[in-house]
Formats: sequence, C-alpha cells, structure tokens
Amino acid sequence: MRAPTPTPAWSVRGASAGRAAASVRRAVVLVGSQKTLPIAVAVLGQLRGAAPALAGGGLAVVPCVAAHLSQILIDSLLVSAWLRADRAAGVAVAGA
Repeated sequence: MRAPTPTPAWSVRGASAGRAAASVRRAVVLVGSQKTLPIAVAVLGQLRGAAPALAGGGLAVVPCVAAHLSQILIDSLLVSAWLRADRAAGVAVAGA
C-alpha cells in the first residue's frame, strides 16, 4: 500500500487555485528580492574578518545600499504593473 503524498503548504486547491498560486508567486518574488541587503552586509562582515582589504572598510556597503534602493524601485514598478494587469483582467484587487 502506498503512503499518501503530503500536500505542500503553498499548494492551493479549489476554484481560485490559479489566482492564489499567482499571488503566492508574487509574494515570493518580492520577499526574495528584499533579502539582498542583509545578505550583502553579512558577506561583507565575513570578508572583513577573512580579508580586510576586500571589505573596503565601511565604503563597501555603499554600492550594496544603492543596489537595494534600486531593487525597491524596481519592485514598486513591478507591483504597479501587476495591479494594472489585474485591473485590466477584471480581478478584484485588495486595498485598491
């Protein structure tokens, strides 16, 4: 007898499965992109201990912060595009 396959937490069943799956994918994209600054700072912290010349003092964080700010701008443009596409498709948009 075969054991039942567990259903992943992100799996959604029912009539709105496609819409729910799209919203989960969107959330994962946004959350994943916002992790860049903490990871970059953690890597720079490790470099400071292992190879101080590579860490560049505190100035090495400046491009990381600039990249993070540009990522926030790109994310906001992406969310705006998603909202426009949802409205054009007639999908109810929460909070809008």
